[in-house]
Amino acid sequence: MFNYLYIVNYPKEEKELFLKEMDIFFQGQFGYPYFFSDVDIDENRSLYLKYKLKIQYHNHSLNDLVKEMWDNQYSKEKYRVYYLQVQQIKTHYQDRLNAMKEVANHIVGDYNFEYPIDKVGVIKINNIYYVGTLFTSDPKWDKYKHKPYSYSQSLPIRLAKSLVNLAVGIELNKTILDGCCGVGTVILEGLFMNAKITGVDINPLIASQAKENLRYYGYHDTYIMNADFLDVKGYYDCIILDIPYGILSIINQEEIVTMIQKANQISNRLLLVSTSNLKTKLLESGYKDVDVITIHKQNFKRYLHISNKEVRK
Repeated sequence: MFNYLYIVNYPKEEKELFLKEMDIFFQGQFGYPYFFSDVDIDENRSLYLKYKLKIQYHNHSLNDLVKEMWDNQYSKEKYRVYYLQVQQIKTHYQDRLNAMKEVANHIVGDYNFEYPIDKVGVIKINNIYYVGTLFTSDPKWDKYKHKPYSYSQSLPIRLAKSLVNLAVGIELNKTILDGCCGVGTVILEGLFMNAKITGVDINPLIASQAKENLRYYGYHDTYIMNADFLDVKGYYDCIILDIPYGILSIINQEEIVTMIQKANQISNRLLLVSTSNLKTKLLESGYKDVDVITIHKQNFKRYLHISNKEVRK
């Protein structure tokens, strides 16, 4: 029996990002719209994790399950019980209501519908009932979109969050450098996850605005430096580069190649975002393993390159 049940969902235009994130978290052992796993991922790490249920009881019989709960004096503080609905699994309303009532009546503690402290989930899959502690993501995950400074060409918040996940996977102790951090969208998402992330931007005005964005949300502005990525010293587990574009950020192909080569020197892994497919340039610069994801935003298209120096086994 697995320890966790995950219920997932994604917008159809983000399917590739969903698959990449789940793969790096669960090493290919995942499914849709739900899957069981022994891997414990914080529910706030990914936008695609809708619910995480820490399974504590399971049984073909709901009566036997709640009896076991009561015998063990399963207790919660100011709890509420939720029935987890899953796409492709149809459950009648009365059956859902009955399951919630039976589970709620066999928990030791005070029920609180409006302001629960503890959440308990129940679901029936393949004729087996599962009950346990329910975790849901913070609904305010996108608060950083209201930062003081932003630009139309800034990375979308959703993509920024995915970039951090793809950079480190499960291991938040890995170091990340955002080499063209702009106003700090990726940095803010990384700090929200407690990732070890820093950023540089060559433009002093933009770097100053990024620092102010960090201070606005209570972070130290030392996570961002006004510096040229090409002058960066040290070594990082992953480099993130969102190649500048637009009339205020003109950059030619030679400069792009130079940045790619610099990233190759100071890290084994590169996440490169650009407005054109640069896979050939990455391979020519020494990367052996390059995946490319196309990201659509209305009529605008970005390419996310996930690159490693060595081929994955």
